[in-house]
Amino acid sequence: MRILVHSHVGEAALANSLGKPEYSYFFVLKRFLPVLESLGEVVRIDDPEREVDAHYRAARAQGEACIFLSFSPPNKAPTGLSCPTLTIFAWEFDTLPNEAWDGNPKEDWRTVLRDHRRAIVLSTQTRDVVRRELGDDFAVAAIPVPVFNRFERAPRGVPEGERTLRIRGRIIDSRDYEITPEHFASRAPMERFCTEAWSGERIELHFARGQDACGFLGGFYAPEPWGTWSRIAAPWIMLPFALEGIVRFSICAGGYGYNANRKIGLHIGNQTHELTLGTDFTPVAFDFFLDARTNLIRFSDLDTRSIPGAADPRTMGLGLRWIGLERLDGRNDAPPSGPPTLDTTLNGVVYTSVLNPADGRKNWGDIVKAFCLAFREEPDATLVLKMTHHSIAAFLGRLQDLLHRVGPTKCRVLALHGYLDDAELGQLMDATTYYVNASHGEGLCMPLMEFMSAGVPAVAPCNTAMADYVTPASTFIVRSSLEPTVWPHDPRDLFRTCYYRIDQESLTNAFLESFKVARSQPQRYRAMSQAACDAQRRFSADEVVRQALHTFLQRECGE
Repeated sequence: MRILVHSHVGEAALANSLGKPEYSYFFVLKRFLPVLESLGEVVRIDDPEREVDAHYRAARAQGEACIFLSFSPPNKAPTGLSCPTLTIFAWEFDTLPNEAWDGNPKEDWRTVLRDHRRAIVLSTQTRDVVRRELGDDFAVAAIPVPVFNRFERAPRGVPEGERTLRIRGRIIDSRDYEITPEHFASRAPMERFCTEAWSGERIELHFARGQDACGFLGGFYAPEPWGTWSRIAAPWIMLPFALEGIVRFSICAGGYGYNANRKIGLHIGNQTHELTLGTDFTPVAFDFFLDARTNLIRFSDLDTRSIPGAADPRTMGLGLRWIGLERLDGRNDAPPSGPPTLDTTLNGVVYTSVLNPADGRKNWGDIVKAFCLAFREEPDATLVLKMTHHSIAAFLGRLQDLLHRVGPTKCRVLALHGYLDDAELGQLMDATTYYVNASHGEGLCMPLMEFMSAGVPAVAPCNTAMADYVTPASTFIVRSSLEPTVWPHDPRDLFRTCYYRIDQESLTNAFLESFKVARSQPQRYRAMSQAACDAQRRFSADEVVRQALHTFLQRECGE
């Protein structure tokens, strides 16, 4: 059998694609490859429209069966091919996209699936959703990604002592910050946050909802379609590059309430200008003479009082639309030398989550808040967030805002930004006491499966794809309930489906109970580790997946 495979993201582009739509399908394909290679000749396809049918004709001429597997959501898969085609996709919602928009019939996934006449999905929930739309006789199989054999470890006891973690990337550590209700400052070196070079040519950073630059903000409310409002008296912007020399800074901003026509401080490095906040958002510019490198722009002296009887009672002061930067002395910033290699030491009970911070479904803000609430006075608890995204802007501003909101704590929160190879991921697994998931839904959740395969018990809900392998034997179950939402790729933002709302109290209690088990019930912890391994052996071992694929592909290819 000749098996043609394709994903939109290839290995060469992976580092710059982390967190972008469809990037995870690269990992799905990568994990399936060894099993597929045991079933036939696997051919990687770069251009499906041009290559697939040529391979199909050549295979048929040699009397060989041939099938094309598109590792993608259905709306990204080709249709109309002569070669038998199927998509392998994940989906965590309770309805399948069954409407077209923007003149694209593929947005109605039923159109694509009917053209293919078959599909492989990664969970039984997704299989049931497909059957509800296309009928019980539609050829769809629920086959998980083969994970267990790659990450299998012997069941274990609670990790003890100091564990050193090495990462090529950046580490954001809550213990590097000075935090008070009105003050938030980092003691970490500036270089830890500088991930880009700036040529010195004029650039503008816009802060309307959806703009990447929103991730550089601290002390602001969630962005709106026009821009964003400050939340505290001294908000800031932390740039991903350094400023130095003569820099012209322009700003489009305005004042609200008691801050209308108010003079506030504008600070870059050791220089300060006085900024008057009008109400018409007229742009103004200032020249800064910076004799030392800095990436921090700070505002001060805002009045956070609400106007009595105002329609909006928030502590808004500064309305920010955009800033502009231009270097006037002709200097050019040296390009970054690449991510540094950093070591950090972990102690005590370590909770880990691996996620795309730009995907709101991952709900990582709830993890941070519940963790800090549970362990405000516990220095022996650490939360590690492995952020899977190409840009630090996807999480830095929000993480800093969360840390500021929860206030000083004795527990520790670490965010890791950088690609981990299998050896480095294994090092993180060995250091982890529990894996944490608080997402609104999962199409599979490979990181959770990988950690469970390594004997790491979990804190997680039992819904969507996780219901296939999460049980109380291996996991502290977090309660959740259905709530309406939109399909994530639908620009119309219409409520057409549901996902799960996490019960915050249940998540906090799961942290507390799991900590108690790690500290005082070693036998129960070891039993949970054994149960996690056993669950993944039954669910995602290579032979389990190979047999399911063999049965389905044999039937669909007529071999």
